[in-house]
Amino acid sequence: MNATTKIADFAHRAFILGVFSATGIVMRSILGASLSKKKAELNLDLRKKCIVLTDVQYLLLVYIGVGTVQLVNARIEKNKIMKATWDAEQMAELRRQGEMEMERQRLEQQARRQV
Repeated sequence: MNATTKIADFAHRAFILGVFSATGIVMRSILGASLSKKKAELNLDLRKKCIVLTDVQYLLLVYIGVGTVQLVNARIEKNKIMKATWDAEQMAELRRQGEMEMERQRLEQQARRQV
């Protein structure tokens, strides 16, 4: 895997992590700032729910992270297969060209012998 692909994969993973972390932080700060002291019990309940939501977010982040790793690995494998296929096609083409050149030389030699 070349450096550009590594950088792109790292940036993608960092972006996903940043989005989910920022969402959790924003949710906690909004719920903490918007509720008055009179509603302390409600505030506590909502904070518990917020923590549950952020836990779900982190669980989703793990699934997305695993999925991202699997996609990256699949892309790497696909690139390896495509490169191997391309290399095999190139070798077959070179072999075919070499055989054609040898056949041409053989025919030229036969033509010279017959003259």
